[in-house]
Amino acid sequence: MSEVAQAVPAKKERRLRARVQRARTETHRCVSFPELVQTHFLRERAFRDGEVYTGNAEERYREFEAAFQHQHGRIVSAYWCSSQPSAVALTEAQGKKGAPAAIAFHRVSDWATKDEPEIADALHECDELAVRAAQVLRGKTLHICMQLVMASAGHLLSLVDGPRSMRERARKSWR
Repeated sequence: MSEVAQAVPAKKERRLRARVQRARTETHRCVSFPELVQTHFLRERAFRDGEVYTGNAEERYREFEAAFQHQHGRIVSAYWCSSQPSAVALTEAQGKKGAPAAIAFHRVSDWATKDEPEIADALHECDELAVRAAQVLRGKTLHICMQLVMASAGHLLSLVDGPRSMRERARKSWR
């Protein structure tokens, strides 16, 4: 008995591709904030090397970003370090059936603050404040407090973002 291969009609092929694409987007993997930060850093490195929002690093970052936002909510504010894979972000997930939106603070800063214990301590205080605010505050008050935590953490990270020689010059000028 001979086997005959049939060509898949173009219309069926398009439907099959669409179904595969839908399955890919519907199957979200769990992505942690440290994983997202690492892929963002690799994407920025590729950008500096000439891959302007194209290529594997960009695709991987977009995939991780979509999965992270699917799990944690939309990123409403973020500070991404350019010299180290470190970042802070604020996410907002819509509540179910009239429930208020859930807002969360995320931070990865070990790489950027490894030589800066004072800044690491201050960022840890931002973490504590975000947790306390989420437990006690609601509504607009919570949003305002979390935005202030985010702004503070972003400013703290900006102090350690960049070449070490630049930080040393800045430190001398502060004294």
